Amino acid sequence: MGKNEATYEPSRMRFNSSLIAICDRVSTFLKQEKKTLASKLPSTPPMLIHAVPIQWLNTIKATTKLEVIDQKCEFSKELDDERIATEAALAQKDVEGRLKVIAQDRLVFKRIKDGIDSLKSALADEAIQAVITARSDANKKRYIANEEAKKVFSNAALDGVGQSTWMVLWKHAKEFSEKHAYPNVNFPSTEDGSRCVLCQQEFTVDGKERMDHFQVYVQGGLEADAKAAEKLRDELTKRMLSLPLEHDWLIQMNQLKISEELARKYMTALTLRRKAVDTADSLAAVPIFDLIPLDKACQHIDIEEKTLKELQQDGQRLKLETRLKALQSIQWLNQNKAAILEERKRLNYISTFDAAIRLTSTNALTTKSNELAKVELDAGYQERFAKELRVLGGFRLPVKPESKPQGKGKITFGLTLQGSKSAVPAEIILSEGEVRVVALAAFLADITGSGQKSPFIFDDPISSLDQDFEEKVVSRLVALAMERQVIIFTHRLSLLSQVESVTRRLKDQARENGLPAPVSVTVETLRKLGKDTGITAKLSIRDSKPVKAVARIKNEFLPQLRKHVDNGDADTFEREAWQTCSEFRILVEKCIESILLNEVLVRFRRDIQTKGRLSKLTKIEQSDCDLIDDLMTRYSVFEHSQSDEFPAPCPDLQQIEHDVDALSSWINAF
Repeated sequence: MGKNEATYEPSRMRFNSSLIAICDRVSTFLKQEKKTLASKLPSTPPMLIHAVPIQWLNTIKATTKLEVIDQKCEFSKELDDERIATEAALAQKDVEGRLKVIAQDRLVFKRIKDGIDSLKSALADEAIQAVITARSDANKKRYIANEEAKKVFSNAALDGVGQSTWMVLWKHAKEFSEKHAYPNVNFPSTEDGSRCVLCQQEFTVDGKERMDHFQVYVQGGLEADAKAAEKLRDELTKRMLSLPLEHDWLIQMNQLKISEELARKYMTALTLRRKAVDTADSLAAVPIFDLIPLDKACQHIDIEEKTLKELQQDGQRLKLETRLKALQSIQWLNQNKAAILEERKRLNYISTFDAAIRLTSTNALTTKSNELAKVELDAGYQERFAKELRVLGGFRLPVKPESKPQGKGKITFGLTLQGSKSAVPAEIILSEGEVRVVALAAFLADITGSGQKSPFIFDDPISSLDQDFEEKVVSRLVALAMERQVIIFTHRLSLLSQVESVTRRLKDQARENGLPAPVSVTVETLRKLGKDTGITAKLSIRDSKPVKAVARIKNEFLPQLRKHVDNGDADTFEREAWQTCSEFRILVEKCIESILLNEVLVRFRRDIQTKGRLSKLTKIEQSDCDLIDDLMTRYSVFEHSQSDEFPAPCPDLQQIEHDVDALSSWINAF
């Protein structure tokens, strides 16, 4: 808007405009913050740009599930083997020759695979568990058989009876007895006359009983069970293959394209597992070894052969190349999975920013502003404006309010010239004072329609106004003060005089009708003292009668100044003495208006009041005028600014005391 353009934006619309401005600022800030969230994904290799996995990456969103990312970025050993085989196949120039080599190598690979399968079978959990179970069962049954033998042979004269060596002896004795000594008689033959086949002596009673007990034990099931369990244990243990020699193992692993380091690692794990079989009492005590990688290593020749055979078919090269790019893309995704997860997190942040930015959209607010503009006009704003303009004396101004779009939902009420056929702005036709009156009318029309009772503060509201407008504005402000607090800052005593005159008239009318005063005026005087401004005057001369003002200066201000002199506080004395002199000078002016001229004529008051007042003017003598002139001359320097070349002198306390006494005496005498 131009400097003097007569426009006004109502409070409700101003609030809406403020919301729009805030939304725009927030939106700008969010967009700037969003720009800082740059993608940190590495550049995709050019040859993989069109691969399907990379195309998926280009579609990743904040809502993409982590499970999907894990799946898309998974690159297993099988896929890597396929990639290697495909790369080798595509790089192979003599496909037929390579297939022949593979056919020859297959016998070697079969032998290696058979060996690995044997190890796999022998060292399987089931086989190891069977050995552990058999060993445990054999130990348990042998323990039971030995305990029973101890009971049977506890009274034997010789040690070791019932043990394995003795059992061999017993076996051969049985065979000798039944075949040679006592054919067709079950061993041992203890009938009368029978002799021991070992010592050739006749049996005594004890001997017969001992031989019968031995036979009962040998024929019992405990010893047989123990032997059967031990036999099974030994057989299962023998089935455990011996591990290949380290040198042979490394050669086989090399043929499977397994590095020496990894081959030795496998050998160590196999050795630990095999040794544990001989001593472990449970499967959990046997180290685990995964033979699956070795199985897969044996399959790489099958993958290569399959790929080469496919390559021999028509159109398969292109398919293999496409498949290779897909495999390489998956490998690239796997290698950059961390960056992809960060990209998803970044997209999540961006999604949050986008949602926030959408919330700052001002479309609804702009629509609301347009609605309010119509409502403000239709809700009596034009009528209130015309009324306020008439009250302020602008009834002859040919203007009317209309909404003026300022962009982005900002609409103000401006003025248009009634009856004008040209688009000449009203502010060009109106004077500065008229523009001020129109703006004030627009403001009051908005406020009076809002229903608010907040205080008003005006800064010199009659600036640039002529006399008629001044009087109308003052009357309107006083009327407004009947409804709410009105604070006016001004350096024009004429404005203050007009306000006092209007309020006095209203007070007199109320008194005649027996009513309280509808409005009151409180005056505060702000002064400048040296470099300090905004100092509240201690004595409000305009609100005090001359007699009381002189008494206060004499009884309050002068003793305080005397105290500063006695204390030697020169700075404080000069500052307060200067202010006292300024107040005293205003008091002299007040004495001229209220005492000497009996308020017939008051400065800044336009009317002259003569009723009942002129008779006192006849008492004025030359000496009265001389005293007033002398005091005004002496104290004007403290009220008006002085040139730096001729600064005002420091006030003299004795002179001030003398002049205050002189004015007090004159007031009493006059």
